[in-house]
Amino acid sequence: MNKKHLAVILLVCAVLASVAAPAFAPQTADPASRLAAWIEQLPLDDRIVAQISRYSEEKDDLGAEYPERTAAAMRSLVVNDVKRALSDLSAGGEPVVEAEFMEAGFMDPEGREPDDKHARKFEEGFIRTEATAFIGIEGVTPERALKIYASAEFRMDVSSRIKRIYDDGGSSCIEVKGVKALLSPVFYCNDVVELVEPGLASEHSQVVSNPGDGDYQTVYFKESVKTFVAVPGGLAYHYINYIRAVKLGSIKKSFGRGKIEDSEKDKLKELQRRLSDGS
Repeated sequence: MNKKHLAVILLVCAVLASVAAPAFAPQTADPASRLAAWIEQLPLDDRIVAQISRYSEEKDDLGAEYPERTAAAMRSLVVNDVKRALSDLSAGGEPVVEAEFMEAGFMDPEGREPDDKHARKFEEGFIRTEATAFIGIEGVTPERALKIYASAEFRMDVSSRIKRIYDDGGSSCIEVKGVKALLSPVFYCNDVVELVEPGLASEHSQVVSNPGDGDYQTVYFKESVKTFVAVPGGLAYHYINYIRAVKLGSIKKSFGRGKIEDSEKDKLKELQRRLSDGS
């Protein structure tokens, strides 16, 4: 067999392989690895470390390396959450939302609590929210779903507590009203970046500053990832968010957990309605 005949055979085999492949294969090929690799290469901005430093400086025995080490540990947690969730995408079922208040030691791979009492207090003040859902609407791209879901207009429509969202020198700033006698207001700015690929659209957001003082809570840390992935029959959605603001008391914890879960479910219902209407 000469080289020309061999080249023709290889070309035919390649064409047959592409025809035989499922139509949705390019859209669902290992989204977990693709997204995790993208998040891992995002830089740990000095402004992110500076926010954690605000807590560390109040407790000056935590050490100079504590803020950066904490930021790196949280990045690893976010990456692992994304890998786990996106490796097991499934269609159907009701949206699942879980908000929980973390225990000291959750940053350590072996669950070991920090020796320092201030570091333990810092970890105990974290709130983790995770949501998964299947949106059974065919013909909607992940990019379009993310564009609607992450827009300021949509977020303000679905949350009466959001007072304003605006851009400030490339950062996305949000001011959220409090709930009298229960929750203090917050006012912080995020660094936001997007990844859009065939069959996958994701937004990574992390707090970089707190413009407000006085009555506003300080947000020491916030990192979140919103992701839409094309799957047979529609879109799979995953959201992970870690936030550390001023620690909530026991009454505020109960109130906050339920409100967070209800809010996430309401947002998903409204998104599905808008996508169904073509709006």
